Amino acid sequence: MIKTKELMRFVCICVLPFLLISNASAQIAADLLKAAEKGDANAQYSIARSYQLGKRVKSNKKKAIEWYTKAADQGHLEAGYRLGLIYYKGIGGYKIDLKKAYKYISIAANGNHKRSQTHLAKMYERGHGVAKNEMLSDYWIDQAFSTDIEPLDSYLADREDEGEASPDIANDPVVKKTILKQKEAAPVSKKKVVVFEKFPASVLAKSWKENNKPSVYLKSSQTKCKKKGDKIFCTSSKGKGRHQTGIYTYKVRSIITEGASYKDFEIEYRKLYLSVPEESVGGYDDEEEAVSTNRLVTGWEKSSHKLKCKFESSTSVLCRAVGEDAFYIKAR
Repeated sequence: MIKTKELMRFVCICVLPFLLISNASAQIAADLLKAAEKGDANAQYSIARSYQLGKRVKSNKKKAIEWYTKAADQGHLEAGYRLGLIYYKGIGGYKIDLKKAYKYISIAANGNHKRSQTHLAKMYERGHGVAKNEMLSDYWIDQAFSTDIEPLDSYLADREDEGEASPDIANDPVVKKTILKQKEAAPVSKKKVVVFEKFPASVLAKSWKENNKPSVYLKSSQTKCKKKGDKIFCTSSKGKGRHQTGIYTYKVRSIITEGASYKDFEIEYRKLYLSVPEESVGGYDDEEEAVSTNRLVTGWEKSSHKLKCKFESSTSVLCRAVGEDAFYIKAR
């Protein structure tokens, strides 16, 4: 038989703290629900997240969508992104609806939500929930990688004025004339004179290969490059890679800047994962979840990588990443 004093001690030490914590949690939940019902978008998002993940409450798909929708319709970008993912991937057994996915992801993307922009680029590339459009796919990749966002209406208007194809700087008459003058002014010698063309023409004027394959960093048969200000932005075509969890598809986005001299330049690049292993089976709703399970997620790599490059001749570039061996990229 347990004595009364021992029983009271057990209740005070073990049971009472739990009851107090439960009551405090219930009060917090009540305050959150009250704020959500009054129209607080952040509270609505928090409740939706709880219902989706089953945190503090029992998982409820219907209520998760209901609260996500209320928050997203008020302009909560993360709620729009999460709701779009639910409809796009069918995460956790939710019904896939690509048109609704496009609606909410595009709203969040126009609000400069970076992960929404990468998913929207993928939707335009694949024609998921919207007609295929490679130009708009590239546009949203640009927006996801840049810190500024250009209004979509302005982009479409500029595209109509300028035409679909952007002129290649290497074929620009002014650039060609400048290069010709440099060659004419080069000193005459019996030895072959190496004439380095000015940046960025030196980068864009040729097609480049790495290990006899088209380069994903510089202009080649699989890379599109555009000059913006004093930088060159390049996007590779789609490629395939192997991860320990399986095959993934990706593009490489490179930003090329001039170094100390026109012989030197730097490439900052990042992979955009377009599809990842097991994406179609449940998917991964959180980057944190993917990290904890050592899996990939669609969207940009968390951090970018840098290459230091130097022209060793007019047709050969030596590049080196931090802590890695150097490699050559050569003109074809």
